[in-house]
Amino acid sequence: MLISLVYVSSAFHLMSEEDLLELLQAARKKNQELNITGMLLYHHGNFIQVLEGEEADVMMMEQKIKQDVRHHTMIILIKEPISERSFPDWSMGFRNIDKLSKEDREGLNDYLDLPWTLEYWSSNPSKAQKLLANFKAVLR
Repeated sequence: MLISLVYVSSAFHLMSEEDLLELLQAARKKNQELNITGMLLYHHGNFIQVLEGEEADVMMMEQKIKQDVRHHTMIILIKEPISERSFPDWSMGFRNIDKLSKEDREGLNDYLDLPWTLEYWSSNPSKAQKLLANFKAVLR
């Protein structure tokens, strides 16, 4: 059974471009091995990530992510069965939202003005789904 997992977490410290690229490279390698797809967004020290794949693989990845010392306070927003992947060709799409140009920001409505806090996302999980869908559309 395919599932989708969406979570938010906070970095222990603001991550440099180099830190993010290192994280992304490792994630893509592991995700390809497990046939996991998805997307990772980073903004002002906070992450939103979607993982898609076979339930056992996604659950194993969830446990590894929970143990990652680069972040804390992982909150699962959505964990649900899916009939098809939203990001089928992405071993891990990524965007550092802090670096968006003005033109890129215009396509994202008010999402970058929202309070990117764990409390906000956990009380508004549907907003996270909409944000991910908007990024998917903008990045294609």
